[in-house]
Amino acid sequence: MKTFQFVLGMILVAGLSGCASPSTSDVGGRYSYSTAVDYSVLKSFVLLPVEGGTFSTPESTAHFRKVMVSGLSAKGFTENPENPDFVIKTIPVASYREEYVSIHGGLLAFPKAMLRVTFVNPSSGVHIYEGAADAHFDAAWSQEDKNGIIDAAVEVILKGFPPSKK
Repeated sequence: MKTFQFVLGMILVAGLSGCASPSTSDVGGRYSYSTAVDYSVLKSFVLLPVEGGTFSTPESTAHFRKVMVSGLSAKGFTENPENPDFVIKTIPVASYREEYVSIHGGLLAFPKAMLRVTFVNPSSGVHIYEGAADAHFDAAWSQEDKNGIIDAAVEVILKGFPPSKK
């Protein structure tokens, strides 16, 4: 019986030690774009309110908006809600699958979250760019940890925008 209690105690310790802060290095992503678009003429954008899913907190939504706007501003784009060259639609998916990770000799289930951002021509409705990022995510993480994941996700999404000329 004492052996059983010891083993059970070790399993609990291993499981709890697996509840660590997130790693931004596990943020994966991809992007695609239209080759028929002249990206050099695009100068302004509008970031629409999040549609579909939700971020885990209003603070996360506000942080996402701030990081997207600053990321695009750093690339030379300006936010112009009245007359944008492209519209940005955002769909975060809180949890779309679980991934099992081996930590301290045990398996831990981590939900994977996805963030999908689509850039659309406002006059034609044609998608000109789409980026997606996914990462391990836990709603119990601190806001600082969530912000780190959002920062890494936006970096992955904007990595290919605007596409370089071939």
